[in-house]
Amino acid sequence: MTDSKYAINSLTKHLPTWEDAGWISITNSTHLKATAYHLRKCLAQTGFIWVKGHSGLHGNEQADHLAKEGTNKLTEDSIDLTIPNEFNLQGAKLATMTQALAYKGIREQKKKSERPITKNFLDIARFAIQNITGQLETDESIWKGSENKDIPKKIRQFIFKSLHGAHRIGKYWLNIPTLKI
Repeated sequence: MTDSKYAINSLTKHLPTWEDAGWISITNSTHLKATAYHLRKCLAQTGFIWVKGHSGLHGNEQADHLAKEGTNKLTEDSIDLTIPNEFNLQGAKLATMTQALAYKGIREQKKKSERPITKNFLDIARFAIQNITGQLETDESIWKGSENKDIPKKIRQFIFKSLHGAHRIGKYWLNIPTLKI
């Protein structure tokens, strides 16, 4: 029983397509693959029931309470997401491969290097937000907030470039010998 149509549809409708495409660009693929593995190794038939969220159903309300409690934890719980090699197929089926899908797969495999200047500006932003709101944001939440469509595009671009150190702001001006402050 769940109020997540996403979870139900992921495991019932989309699973074969996503497996054929090698899980490329699928959000939560690690968790979904592990869940699919555990469902397949189970001998009993499993059914999913969708319930309306926040409808007063005790089990659903308890699940929401536990989910909220989990998001407020300072450390993450350790979840075993290992899948045996015979089940954990790698790559996409050639019959489903497109140029766009191949390109996405290549980009996902590419290691993203963290730029020290970006890390520094993220820390500055994080502590500035904490001073204002009292909440310490994660890198992911700062990036997601900078993409908010309620913020005008030019400002979003300025924030993005500022976090990457592309603008002449901050310590940049301290390195100009002729500048008088």
